[in-house]
Amino acid sequence: MAAVSLTRAELFAVLLRAARGVGVPLGHAEDLAHAVSDHGDANAIATASSALDRGWAPPRFEQDEGLSFAHARAIAALPIALDALQSGMPWVKLLDLDEPALAPAYLDRAAASQTGEFVMEGDTIVAGSRTAYSLRDRPEVSAAYWDKLTQLAARTYVPATDASRQGAGAGSIDND
Repeated sequence: MAAVSLTRAELFAVLLRAARGVGVPLGHAEDLAHAVSDHGDANAIATASSALDRGWAPPRFEQDEGLSFAHARAIAALPIALDALQSGMPWVKLLDLDEPALAPAYLDRAAASQTGEFVMEGDTIVAGSRTAYSLRDRPEVSAAYWDKLTQLAARTYVPATDASRQGAGAGSIDND
């Protein structure tokens, strides 16, 4: 299948809808969509598609001097991990993360938005030096992953029926 060339906005919108379509809470869905669309890497897009295919599960973690996640889903644990580090947690350990290939996209997003400077050392994210960050003009997505993401996004659509059309639109008063 041929690749689909998209704007970052198009990729962001479909990733956001796909994440919401599988039950990812809005904040986590936005974090995923921003991280992957900003990264623009075909591997990150494929990995996000696989992660979303598994659905949502809240992470379990233990806290002492740092924060430890075990057997967590990346789309749930990575935003919490970066929030914890931004709040002063010295380290976060991610043991047996289901999609570790998503970590660079989240780390790049944190660096680019100047909300943090973090590096991955094995299975641990620590505060570190600023990572390199660059934007490609247009991400390319394989047609297979694009189809999968749009199918997941379609779960958020309301079926077109007479009942769903009742009251839809501006009605008789439209003063915009």
